[in-house]
Amino acid sequence: MFNFSSKTVTNKVWKLTDFLKFIKADKTMKTSAINISTVTLTNVLNEKNTGLPTCENIKEIYFMELTLTDRVVPLEFIKHLDKKILFQTVYTLIYENNVKIMLTYKTIDTDKATFTKHYETKWLTNIAPTTPLNSSLSDTLKDITAIVTEIPFRAEESFRTYIDRLSEIEKNKKMIIKSEKEINKAKNPKEKLIHHEKMKQLKIFDAELRS
Repeated sequence: MFNFSSKTVTNKVWKLTDFLKFIKADKTMKTSAINISTVTLTNVLNEKNTGLPTCENIKEIYFMELTLTDRVVPLEFIKHLDKKILFQTVYTLIYENNVKIMLTYKTIDTDKATFTKHYETKWLTNIAPTTPLNSSLSDTLKDITAIVTEIPFRAEESFRTYIDRLSEIEKNKKMIIKSEKEINKAKNPKEKLIHHEKMKQLKIFDAELRS
């Protein structure tokens, strides 16, 4: 999926049993990881190997690859692993020719990470390699996040503002679905017209949020 400079490549591969021992996994992680065959740290991006400036919250970006035996997402495993990695982390899940990209933006302190909402793509096939290196590690992570959410960052938009905007998009999407149901249930033309106008305004707002 991602194609970075050879300087960033680690390709450290663990069998699942070895990795669970390595991270001292608890029962929840072990149960969730039942369909993982291998775990690979494919790349690490930092200032030294990319030449890109960092910021307080994004000093390194880890890229983890999980090879699966089926399409069930080991979400609890990923959530628990994310807590153990005090760097921004991007996960690529692979099942046969299917690929899913996942990430959660973290606010990182000295010894703990605070999480925002979890984001993921659909299961995808025939994915062309991409190299989303930007002018800084922060902007690189923004580009990767936009690949996952399919919503681009605005100029100079912070992660916090972007995440709030994604929440508004999700909230507005639910209102659109509700409005569609109201249109279908409406008994008379006047009532339908009111709901159609409401739907129109919601879709205009959706387009504004996504731009």
